[in-house]
Order: sequence, then structure tokens, then C-alpha cells
Amino acid sequence: MDDYIDLSLVDELLTRNGLAETVGFVAFFAGDLPDPGTLGARVAERWGGEARLRLVLEPPPKGYRRLTGRSRWAVTDGFDPAEHVLPVVEVSEGNDGSNPAGSLDELLAGQLRRPMPAGSPPWRLLPVRGVRGVRGVRGVRGVQDVRGVPDGGFALVLLAHHALLDGNSLMTLFRLLLDGPAEPTRSLLPQPRRAPKRPIDLARLIRALNAELRTGGPLPGRRESDAHPEVALSVLDHESVRAARTLPVGAGATLSELLLCWAAGALRSAYGHTETADGRDAAPVQASIPVDLRTRETAHQLGNIVSAVRVPLPSHTPTPHARLTVCRQLLTGVRSRGREQHDVTRIVEAANRMGPWVLDSLAARGYSPAYAAVGTTALKWRNPQCALDHRPLLRIAALPPLHRPGTVNFGAVACGRTVTLTVVSHAERGAARRLADAVGHELELLAAQV
Repeated sequence: MDDYIDLSLVDELLTRNGLAETVGFVAFFAGDLPDPGTLGARVAERWGGEARLRLVLEPPPKGYRRLTGRSRWAVTDGFDPAEHVLPVVEVSEGNDGSNPAGSLDELLAGQLRRPMPAGSPPWRLLPVRGVRGVRGVRGVRGVQDVRGVPDGGFALVLLAHHALLDGNSLMTLFRLLLDGPAEPTRSLLPQPRRAPKRPIDLARLIRALNAELRTGGPLPGRRESDAHPEVALSVLDHESVRAARTLPVGAGATLSELLLCWAAGALRSAYGHTETADGRDAAPVQASIPVDLRTRETAHQLGNIVSAVRVPLPSHTPTPHARLTVCRQLLTGVRSRGREQHDVTRIVEAANRMGPWVLDSLAARGYSPAYAAVGTTALKWRNPQCALDHRPLLRIAALPPLHRPGTVNFGAVACGRTVTLTVVSHAERGAARRLADAVGHELELLAAQV
């Protein structure tokens, strides 16, 4: 490994969380799990040419580079599919002690807690057998039947260090793995993204810095010392999601806007309306929302081509209808706001030359529950009629990262006529399932107003 590439500022910050910072993508299929050899051969064929999948994350080496405190990518010649395609895991719907892996939720929580092995490219593909669906939530038109898929079904879980891949990268990779002609790979070695050298608008920079420095309220509930990592997956009722979009305030709503509304309502339902000692509303919880900065020309580029914006979660707003209105206003122009982070990035890059403490301080603040106790990630799978070795794809779930105690991440993926919700909680025990069920209740209340 003679060639090295410096991490971009975004990637570097993702290595300083203090936790595993593993992200993932779960695809559910009908039928029997393909033979492991067949799966490994397809991984080698379809992903073998992807340059980013052969990068190894290295901490700052000894010597002068330690002065900067920056990690780097070591470029290898390839990867061994036998190392990255993990042995098949069996799961059960409930953990009665007879199955070491327990339920799918428990398995996924364990994977998000576990750091990627050092010394090899930080990604893995985990086949899971025995998947019989994920829990459904009640909608105004009844409970969606999500259990009993043919032959039990199986899932493939793609896991990676967040510094290597973002959510859209995971989806791009997975499309390459599915049936159909193998697409030629045009992957290039990544280069650190630099902010464009344009004149800095001082007024805009001050506004951006004020927004970045603003803190919020903590996640309601027990103390952070009681935090327990959990994952809860649910399939949302399709008719209820569609009904919510027929509301006057919901017409044309994006999945990001709906998810932010559901998260706000779920927190209010699960924890109640929080006030200060003098009866005023407590400081709102801040929600972090990723912004994909890809263009049409870079739509399939792997890496972390993202920014993020923070908004106050409107949990104090009393009705679902009003919360959706506020959320749509909060996310107006969110993409352009993400692009405005360029000037902040330039300031941070310049300040980082003073020493590694700059990024350490920035990461400590950015991952603090008071800074952003909630994350929301919404994705759309655009080709639902697909299969893996003739096994039809049923639905897809995102796996947002597990952040520090006192935080929770909501993820939603639309795939055909399904929307799958994921709650990754580092709050009190039982919070993930409680919040997932509360999202279903919020969706039902929204749809009932049609």
C-alpha cells in the first residue's frame, strides 16, 4: 500500500464520532438465500472495479502528519470477496433464547455498534436467513400484512464506515448487484473535495456560523447514562402515507418533509410536551438532515457528497396538520442551504492548520445531543421491479448510524408501494420500538384528517 489519499473534511469528521459510525442498507427478498459462492462471485464481478471499495482507513501515522491529526486512505490493489461477504446469520422474529442472533432488530443494533475491522476496506455484506417480514404499523385502512413472505424470505445487509460511503452510495452499489447486465465500472480514486475559491459573502458567512453554533434542547426522557443502543424496523401503511399526501398542506410533500413531521409527532407522543420550570416551552430539539449535493453528472459517484442542515423539530406544535405545515416551511430551499456550507468549510479547513484540536472540538460539538439530538434520513429506491438471482425485491430499509447517548436517528426508504421506517435509538431501553409505533400513530392521525 504505497499510495495514500487525504480524507476530505466531511470524511475526517465522520472518523471522530467516538463510536463505530457504521451505516447500512437492508434489502428484503422473497425466496431462498442464494448460494454463498454465487453471491461472492457476483460481488467480485459487479464490485471488483469500484476503486472506493478497496480503500483502507488509516489513522494518523507517526511523524510530521501527527501534527495535523488527519487520517488518510491507503489504496490497495483490490479486496477479497471471501473476507467481505460474511457467513450467513439466522434470525427469528422473537428472541426466546434459542437463537444466538435473536431478532433482526437485535442483529442490526449489534452491527451498528461494532466497528469495521481495521486493516481492510471498511465495508461488509451480511446475508440473513429466516426473515419473515418486519413489524407493520396500523393505518386508517387497517394493518398492512408484512409477515409471511414466501419461503420465509431473506435479507442482505450492506454495512460500511460512514467515511467510506453515504446512503446514496449504498443504493448505487446495491443496484449493481441485482439481476441485469453488469454495468461497466467507471470508478476513479476519490480526491478530497475542496470548496470553490469564490469571494466569501461575509453576511452569509455570519448567518451560517450563527446557525451552526446554535444549540438546542436535549432529547426528552431519562438520563444519558441509561442509554441503550437499539434498532426498530417497521413497514408503514402505504394507503395512510398516500392519504397524508392528499391533505391540502401535504400535496406534493417529499418523504423528507413527511419524515420530519412524523419524528416531531413521535417525540411529542412518546415524551409529552416539555416546558421549563417557569412554564415556557423548552428549547426545541435540533434535527440534522443530510443534503445530497450530487448533480446529474455525479449522480452515481461513490463517497460522501453530502452536506447537512439543522432545523428545530416542531414538537411543540400541537397538531399533526400544523406540524406538517411547519416542517415543509423548514425544509424550503434545503438543498441551497446545504451548498452554502462551502464558506463554513473553508473557514474550518483554514483553522485546522493550527492543529488537530480544531477538528476534535468541532466533532465534539457536532455530535453532542444538545447540538443535534435527532437525525432524519429519507431515501427513494427508484426501480422496485428488480431481483437478485431471480428472487424478487420486496422492500428496503436504511440503517442510519448510532450516535452518542441521548440521540435518535429516523430513516425512511420508499420502494414501490412500501415505505420502511427505521429508528436507531441511543436513548432509554425500549425507546426505538416506542418511537417507531409513535410514528405509525402520527401517520394515522395525519391520514385521518383527509
